[in-house]
Amino acid sequence: MKKYGYLKEWEVISRAVYNLDSLPAATISLKRSNPSDNTLRDNLRDLMAKSRRILYIAVQIIDTSYMNEIIDAAKRNVDVRVIVGRWDPAWTHGRDRKGIAIESFLKEGIRIRLKKDFHVRMIVVDDNLFVGSLDLDAQGLSAHDNLTIETTDITTLSRAREIFLELENTSELKLNEQL
Repeated sequence: MKKYGYLKEWEVISRAVYNLDSLPAATISLKRSNPSDNTLRDNLRDLMAKSRRILYIAVQIIDTSYMNEIIDAAKRNVDVRVIVGRWDPAWTHGRDRKGIAIESFLKEGIRIRLKKDFHVRMIVVDDNLFVGSLDLDAQGLSAHDNLTIETTDITTLSRAREIFLELENTSELKLNEQL
């Protein structure tokens, strides 16, 4: 029986992030996002706009929804890193929102990693960690119900950063080769 890589990755992240008994109540919250409630989306946008040190994004799909905040963070010398689980070079030919975002990020020098069999949704913005079901695309942000756990617990944040860097060890999208 084939063991899927993303199951192992999710197991590692689940152990590190979802160990709720070890987190003080003040440092964790469960947030719901749905088409009629923009609170989580607005909170993420605000944190990205104010980021000063790191912005690590690991999602299945990303499009232009947060493109300006991500590019602006990179221009402020924030350590911006992105991992995506799905990519189709044809997206750039039809000027799809996903292709526009990836191409813009690469032109701005933001490194994009592609990890196949990837199902993680994790965003680290300075001292905030978000883990849940949210993709950073118009469909995921506006058309679906999502649950996300946010924490500022330093131990969990440290482990999440380590896991992100481990996951980042994969193929990099290149502007001239992939687009």
